[in-house]
This record gives sequence, structure tokens and C-alpha cells, in this order.
Amino acid sequence: MPIIVSAINVLTVQNIVDCAQRDAQHLIGGSHVAVIDYTNRISLDLLRHSRWRFLLSPVKSFSTVVGEDSYYIGSGAAPAGSTDVNLDIENLRSLKLDSIFDRTNHKRLHNTEETPVGTQFTQNNKPQLFRLDQDTSTVINIYPPADGVYTIEFRYYETITQLADVGDELQIPPDYKDVVCAGVSWLTAKYLKANEDASHWFSVYQSGKQQIIKDYNLHPRDGEFMGPDPVGVFQSQLTPYNPIETSIP
Repeated sequence: MPIIVSAINVLTVQNIVDCAQRDAQHLIGGSHVAVIDYTNRISLDLLRHSRWRFLLSPVKSFSTVVGEDSYYIGSGAAPAGSTDVNLDIENLRSLKLDSIFDRTNHKRLHNTEETPVGTQFTQNNKPQLFRLDQDTSTVINIYPPADGVYTIEFRYYETITQLADVGDELQIPPDYKDVVCAGVSWLTAKYLKANEDASHWFSVYQSGKQQIIKDYNLHPRDGEFMGPDPVGVFQSQLTPYNPIETSIP
């Protein structure tokens, strides 16, 4: 009978504590609070390194209201003057600016840092622009105010979570468990003053971090556009290649 090996769907602090304990040859206890803290530190170091796609939310959407230009996507009471679209998003770190898309009219909305002026942006019409206020990051302003009901799609980067318990789930994909373990083993070896081991694990951790970056650069859009096949690579060197989008970023 074949042996069935189940893949890890999520990565928990306990997974990292276990492997760090093995790497340290049980010189530090698996329940040692320092290992949990080191897991949190390495997780934060990796997540702050880039706006990784694994922190990107699924596509969210809301419907415009005729004559309204301010839409609240957060949780709790909506700020005065804005329309609550009942998405109740609690983990929003920042919106992905190039993902705000008018699905009804098949048009990407462009960002503006200031409230636009002119009748073309104040009279009801099809959405063209959006604006985010730094003080109200969960409010999306749409210009001009909608003259109909349109579906607006967007994605956002999730807030980075702090890890404080062995049951907490990491936001880093399980594929990179070894990278996190190497980082935690590096900090653990430093704690144990095992300088040679610390140097080794630091090198492994840095290499692993570069591998994550490499993976990200090789597949920056997760297959959301159609690229050239190997036969077309030479031709693409002769003429500019414009990818064909199949969905919002």
C-alpha cells in the first residue's frame, strides 16, 4: 500500500519551534519563550522585506451608489459622509493601487492624490479616478460620483500579524518553512553563543531569503497574464512584448 504524505496547509509557530529545537540539538527547550520570540522576529523580518503576493487579499468588490463618491470598506461605524459597503475588512494594511477596477465598464481607475476639480469630475458619470486619504485608509473616494450601479473591484495587502503563541499561524507559505527555521536557528545559536553555528545558519537564512525573492521575480503575477512560450523568446527580443491581462492584478 502506498504511503500518503499530507502537505502542510498552514505553517504554525509550533512547526518552527520543533525544527529549531532539532537544529539546536535540543540544547534549548522547545517551550523556551525565546524561540517563540525568534519566530516572530524572523517572520517580521521576512514580511517587511517586500510586499509579497502571499500578503495580497483575494479580489473584493462593492457596488456604487448613484451620486455617492465616498465608500467605506472597513469594519465598525463608517466615517461621516461615506457609504458603508459592508465589507467589514479588519486586516487592511494598504490598498494595491493598480488593482482598483471598474468591472462593469471594464476600466482600471487611475489614482489621484488630490480631489479633482471640474464638472467632468463633479457631475454624475462613469467612474474614472479614485483617491485615498492617509487619515481614512479604509475609505475609497470615486470620481466622478456614479451615475449608475457599477461593480468596483480591488485587492489589498494584509496587516502583518505578531506571533506570540505556538498555535499562531505564520503568513509565510509552508514552502518556505526551511527559511524561517534557518533564521530562528541563527538567532538561537547566537543566544547559545555558538558562534560557528550562528554563522552557518545566518548564511543559510540569507540564501533562503534570496530564494524567496527569486521565486517572486520569476512569477510576479501568478500566471495572471499570458506570456510568450520559449519559441517566442527570440522574437520578443526584436519587438516589444505587451502582456495581455486576464484579470485585475
